[in-house]
Amino acid sequence: MRVLLINQYYSPDTAATAQLLRDLALGLVKNAHEVHVLCSRCKYGGGEMELSVSDFHAGVHVHRLRATGFGRHSTIGRLIDWMSFYISAMCRAMLLPKMDVSVCLTTPPLIGVVGLLLRITKGTKLIVWSMDMYPEIAVACGYLKRRSLMGWIAASVNRRLYRTASCVVSLGERMTEQLIKAGAHSDKIAIVHNWAPGMEFAIVAPVMPLEKTVLACQQDESAAESTCDDVGVVPGLVANVDAVSTPTKQARQDSLDFAYD
Repeated sequence: MRVLLINQYYSPDTAATAQLLRDLALGLVKNAHEVHVLCSRCKYGGGEMELSVSDFHAGVHVHRLRATGFGRHSTIGRLIDWMSFYISAMCRAMLLPKMDVSVCLTTPPLIGVVGLLLRITKGTKLIVWSMDMYPEIAVACGYLKRRSLMGWIAASVNRRLYRTASCVVSLGERMTEQLIKAGAHSDKIAIVHNWAPGMEFAIVAPVMPLEKTVLACQQDESAAESTCDDVGVVPGLVANVDAVSTPTKQARQDSLDFAYD
């Protein structure tokens, strides 16, 4: 099976999503699947990596796309980074051979639109791996008004993504509730809790339910809920954290809600 993974960052970048995506990619390669990754040449903190534009590493075809690298120092810079990556990812995705499945994370927000385009034009099945929820987090943090035009557009696009996707991967029960409110169908949601990136067990335990979700999507089967250990799940709207810690687990027990930026 040929799988395309799409996210702004990928290993060796230190972003949590980059590390988790690497674990999934290696898990798929280990089971004899052809894996391609679309990511930015730029680093999470800003600036460009000194790596090849196209790389074949550990069995993974990595396509590092040209994009701006202002980093997280300003909102405007971040928005420009997002837009430049959207354009590069869309163009490169259309030039790649037909993929069986695309797995789109949520960095940058709405990058699943690239997977949606592949679904429409090439019949590639789409999995949305929801690490963050937009526009909900932008509204919660005061960056966006819920009833604004941009808020309505973002919510409408996400609703289309959730309903077109063969599967939506949630990080936990609380996120699942929010996904259903945002338009995802409950029977399309598979829960796969985050794990600690790079740990030895990551390839063996938590990745397997996500890999099975990818396989089930390809075979038109219903993706079952993950039974992996509850490691690092965040009970808020957003779960894109750079580290997994005991206080986060304790917060879950206390039923507190967190929004990470």
